[in-house]
Amino acid sequence: MIKIAVYCIRCGLCIDLHPELFEYDFEKDEIILKPEAFKDERLDEMKSMAKDCAVAAIVITKN
Repeated sequence: MIKIAVYCIRCGLCIDLHPELFEYDFEKDEIILKPEAFKDERLDEMKSMAKDCAVAAIVITKN
């Protein structure tokens, strides 16, 4: 499972680096994952983004 934690500071680095995986929801004031982020072939990319996140707000867990 991949999610964005509530303590995300919305710096936008994830969107800047991978706009195909992340987007900003202005109405909810949160960064959300696009459906593309949940594809198995994107797992390595998501793990890389989790490491790059300034506050470790990209959380990847095993189901």
